[in-house]
Parts: sequence; C-alpha cells; structure tokens
Amino acid sequence: MKTTTFKIGERVSVIDENLTGLVVKILGSKVWISTNFGFEYCYEAKELIRVYGNFFNDKSVDLLLEAKERKKRKELLIKKVKKLKHKGILEIDLHIEKLLDFRGKYTQREWLSIQLIEAHKAIRSCMKKNRKQLIFIHGQGEGILKKALHELLDEYPNIEYFDASYRKYGTGATEIYIHYRL
Repeated sequence: MKTTTFKIGERVSVIDENLTGLVVKILGSKVWISTNFGFEYCYEAKELIRVYGNFFNDKSVDLLLEAKERKKRKELLIKKVKKLKHKGILEIDLHIEKLLDFRGKYTQREWLSIQLIEAHKAIRSCMKKNRKQLIFIHGQGEGILKKALHELLDEYPNIEYFDASYRKYGTGATEIYIHYRL
C-alpha cells in the first residue's frame, strides 16, 4: 500500500473516524492534525485521507477556523426569526428574546448588533424575492433599536419607512416599502 504524503495546512480526514482537521506537524510517517476545536491528534499517514479543495496558508486557516466557529456559535444561539404573514406583509419580530435562546452572555451592544444583522438579512431576502413591504416589530422601550433600525434603513436609497399601524402595533413597529426600478 502506497503511503500518502501530506503537507502542513492541508485538510485531512481520519479514515475510520468522524474526525477532520488540518495538518500541523509531520515527522516521518506520523502526522499531527488540529481539529476545528483546537485539539491535536497524531495518526499514521496511512490512517488519513486528503480532503481536496481545502489547501490554505496558516493565516487563512486561522481566519477560516475563527469564522466557522463564530458561525457555529451563532447558529446554536440564534433562533429562526419568527415570520408572520399579515395580509401578505412579512413581519419580523426583532425582540431579542425571539432571536436568542438566552441573553446572559451578551452585552446590550451585542444584542443590538444581532438585531440589526437580522433586520439586514430580512431586507436582503425581501429584495431577492422582490417583496415590496416588510414590517419590523422593535417594541416601544427606550427607542434605541428603533433609532438604530432607522439609521440602517437610511442606508438604502430605495427604501421608504414610517411607523406601522398604530392600532395594531402602537409605536413599536416600523413598516418599510422597497421601491424597485423598472
């Protein structure tokens, strides 16, 4: 059986285990790999298989791993945005308890960032689907989220916004219209 040679930085997978990592050290037929969680394991080269299309230099590997870890954490903590349809108008509830499983580890600034990211994603999604109307439910509170949301909406030249129906939402929602060029 031919022994495969690996290079530092290559992504490899262990043949008989559900384990993938990056080659970080090679000594003879021994290959050390580092997993996404930072654990290092040593295997014989014959126990590993190269995962093609994932060759990186050390700096980009670190950046990639950090990005994957952030994405995984976000996916675990952020629930799907509750989408309600009211007369064909999409409603996005930006209350933090609707977006996070628990709020304990985040600062209020991080909460606001998460809420604005969700608003931006909803706007982009509506634009891709050519939807013209959207309602963001931000609540009444101190108005911090509402002000930040309006600042975000000001960055879109094709979006017009105003307070949503007072009867239904009080002062706790903003309705937007997306204008498309013909």
